Amino acid sequence: MLQTLYPLQKVEGRDLVPQSTVDLADEIAKAARSDNTRRMYTTHWRRYVDWCIRHGFRPLPVDATILKLYLTSCVDSHKVGTIECYLSVIVEACKLHGDPSPREHPVIKEFMKGLRNKYGAPQREADPILLETLKAMLSALPDNVIGIRDHALLVVGFASACRRSEIVGFRIEDLALVNEGYIVRIPRSKTDQEGQGRMIALPYGTDELTCPVGRLKAWFEASGISDGNVFRSVDRHGKIGAGLTDKAVALVVKRAAVRAGLDSTKLSGHSLRCGFVTEAKLRGHDDYSIMLQTGHKSARMVHKYTRRVDIFKQGAKVGL
Repeated sequence: MLQTLYPLQKVEGRDLVPQSTVDLADEIAKAARSDNTRRMYTTHWRRYVDWCIRHGFRPLPVDATILKLYLTSCVDSHKVGTIECYLSVIVEACKLHGDPSPREHPVIKEFMKGLRNKYGAPQREADPILLETLKAMLSALPDNVIGIRDHALLVVGFASACRRSEIVGFRIEDLALVNEGYIVRIPRSKTDQEGQGRMIALPYGTDELTCPVGRLKAWFEASGISDGNVFRSVDRHGKIGAGLTDKAVALVVKRAAVRAGLDSTKLSGHSLRCGFVTEAKLRGHDDYSIMLQTGHKSARMVHKYTRRVDIFKQGAKVGL
């Protein structure tokens, strides 16, 4: 794959990248847990190999001093989190090659500690969309096919608490309408490496504005679709197109926020998922029940989303 997409260069008449290294790129891609991760691993590995070629170094086995120089070359144009990803891909390559992890080498450990201290910054997190905010956004949607699609996407995105890639991956064949609402089968997700899938519930709501079942039915009726992707592109004439990408979720969220007079810069496609978790926590649901819906494998992520809720419930307080 790498040899086809990115022809190998020679320096001083020597092929610096042996076939085993080229094959390793494919192994790394296959080891990824999702399509997005696979693309990311391939891109990051190719970047490292290209840098080594340009500077006359062999990519494998990894030399800690050379790796430190490579990571340093990324500092001016990349954030610490991105550089961490670059290192993780190289670590994965070393594992597949049977070499020790360079992350544990004293030179790299010291470098990464210094990198975080000098350039590290708190990760910017999107604000959660709570139920009242969601209602304001829904009420501001236009009364056309795009508005009906966006209404269904926002409600289902919130009620399902799914990741963006999972939302746009919904297929009609994976929906089953029962007395209580829709049962949705998620064939594969970020944390589901073996593709075992999981089931989630989209129950009927008490409010027509936020009922996921009613909004899906309205979208199906307006779009006329009966199979394939649930959420599709819609042009300005109301013509239904192909399935959406995960980036479209953020666009829908921000557009609805602007129409509702909200600050869209603090919102993203992820705001629906973390909004559900925060709202559920505010209503007294325990971590286990929340994780059943979100698919999280660890309560640590649930706590990450809800620390603004927990901060008022935990710790010593005095009456003021």
